Amino acid sequence: MVHGRDLALRDQLIGFLRYIDTSPIGWTEARFKTGRPSPTTLEIVTTGLKLAQAVIVLFSPDDEAKLKDEYLAPHDGPDERQLTGQPRQNVLLEAGMAWAIAPERTVMVRAGHPRHISDIDGINWINLNNDFDSRRSLVDALINAEVDVNDRLDLLHPASGRFDSKAKHPQINFVWAFSWQKNMGRLVYRGIQPITDIRVRYHAHGANHPIEQERLEPGESISLPHFIREKLGDDVEEDVWISWSDSSGQVQYDSVRGTV
Repeated sequence: MVHGRDLALRDQLIGFLRYIDTSPIGWTEARFKTGRPSPTTLEIVTTGLKLAQAVIVLFSPDDEAKLKDEYLAPHDGPDERQLTGQPRQNVLLEAGMAWAIAPERTVMVRAGHPRHISDIDGINWINLNNDFDSRRSLVDALINAEVDVNDRLDLLHPASGRFDSKAKHPQINFVWAFSWQKNMGRLVYRGIQPITDIRVRYHAHGANHPIEQERLEPGESISLPHFIREKLGDDVEEDVWISWSDSSGQVQYDSVRGTV
């Protein structure tokens, strides 16, 4: 997934993608998978395309830009004459790369009202919002890109998250952290207050595996089952992505990464 500085919006989109049982690959993971200490942007994008079934480019109005007064023409509209939100430069560059390499697997998503881009007027944008049709369009686009998704879920369920380019990060008073031990990973709760009715699921080999824990006290941890190691083997390293939420949906999905 390609995104800009609106990290709250990015996290909400990742939460939705995990809700429909997909496993997003972020920039950091794609960079690591290049196997190079200092990969170029093209190498990272190319590696991400090799690993992923599709690329989602999230256009959000994170920057502000306008045309200099001396270059204005009579026909130029308001978005050329006054500061208007536009995607970050990296998003524009990486979107072009993805579109050039694999247009049939590139999904263009727009949030808010970013500045007009005339060169891609013909693209049928997906306008990301909290309407059913918007979410259904995103699911359909992923299916058309041959991504395996669970399209039988309630796309308006609270656990699916909300999309808002002005969204704030949820006010959560706890943080997850990994503390790895030999042959067994532990997801350690570093919060201040107890939390209840927690559901955790981890993603390995493309599958989702649930772990249930009714209550966690500060300092307690959730053990990753032994069968992760049994499936992977003692000599195999595998990235394991863990998503968490409480059953009420008040805490949206997030993820952390470790290696078994």
